[in-house]
Amino acid sequence: MKLHNFFYLIRQGIKSVFKNRLMSFSCIGVLVACMLLIGASVMFTMTVNNIVTDVEQTNQFVAYLEPTASTKKVDEELSKISNIIEIKFIPKADALKDVKEKIGDGADSFLGLEGRENPLPDKYVLRISDSELMERTVSEVKAIRGVEKVNASIDVAQILSGIKRTVYYAGVGIVAILIVVSLAIITNTIKITVFSRRREINIMKYVGATDMFIRLPFLVEGLLIGIIAAIISFAVMGIGYPYLMGWANETYGTMLGIIFDNAAQFEDVAWQLLGGFSAIGVIIGLLSSTVFVRKHLRV
Repeated sequence: MKLHNFFYLIRQGIKSVFKNRLMSFSCIGVLVACMLLIGASVMFTMTVNNIVTDVEQTNQFVAYLEPTASTKKVDEELSKISNIIEIKFIPKADALKDVKEKIGDGADSFLGLEGRENPLPDKYVLRISDSELMERTVSEVKAIRGVEKVNASIDVAQILSGIKRTVYYAGVGIVAILIVVSLAIITNTIKITVFSRRREINIMKYVGATDMFIRLPFLVEGLLIGIIAAIISFAVMGIGYPYLMGWANETYGTMLGIIFDNAAQFEDVAWQLLGGFSAIGVIIGLLSSTVFVRKHLRV
């Protein structure tokens, strides 16, 4: 194909977007709506994951030591466990002091239990980074020589891990469904556009035009529609999301503080969203145009 013919077909594709304004507007509107839903789903998923991660940061368990345990050796073994991010040693004297403070007026009943008579064991309060590895981490701590008992809320850790997995898979599923819906709606819209121009396609085919000569304007049209929809979606998300979050924070911040403290920030994922929107728009636009133009090339 000659270069001037190539640019001519590109200009024809661009003109077609404006010539068929109603259909183009419909395609762009559908894509923008679906992209905004996809963007909202992504931000919601990230926010929930941030909340769960924040809760996980307080996820900890307690390891009680045997009376003859060497704290130096236990420290060394605990530091080797990668999932443990904070190790806090509490001697039994401090543990007894804490018990007395919590009991308050009843602390007199603990008189005479100081020093060697203190029945409480030394202990470690251990904080972990990944709640999914809680059970394995607890097993590793139990295996350390000198550790007598471990108290851990494994069920809570499993619930948190389950929430993260569920939200992740649900988010992926919602995005996939929205992409399929976008593809179905926009393909039908482009199908109508192509069908309305089938006579033009057939005439061009009969007079000897190549498949690429006929197809290229439709590909340019689909590509341009996808890019325009991606830019509009990104702009709406970039302006609307921060404004909406700011308004909601001012209105409901005192009641839902943990949500707004961990809300996903648009600027943190702006480039990823722009890339995702562009990819979705371009792929759907090109795929839709290719599929339905091909059908009318078989003459």
